[in-house]
Amino acid sequence: MKIYFAGAIRGGREDAELYAKVIEILKKYGTVLTEHLGDTSITSAGQMAQENLQKIYLATILAGLMSQILSLLKSLLRHWE
Repeated sequence: MKIYFAGAIRGGREDAELYAKVIEILKKYGTVLTEHLGDTSITSAGQMAQENLQKIYLATILAGLMSQILSLLKSLLRHWE
């Protein structure tokens, strides 16, 4: 299951640790596409190291692609049964 977690980036960064805990719980039930919201290195301006941003973007894209591929494979397997 794909999970979209919403939380403040520009305001409320003091809740980043809480976000991280909630995200860890949600990850037991699926892929959290917005896992970066729990990253305590994000500043109140919403900035983080460029390297981290690139990793997050790539991970989000890969998670979405893998989800689509798995859905397609499940559909094909059902068709062949």
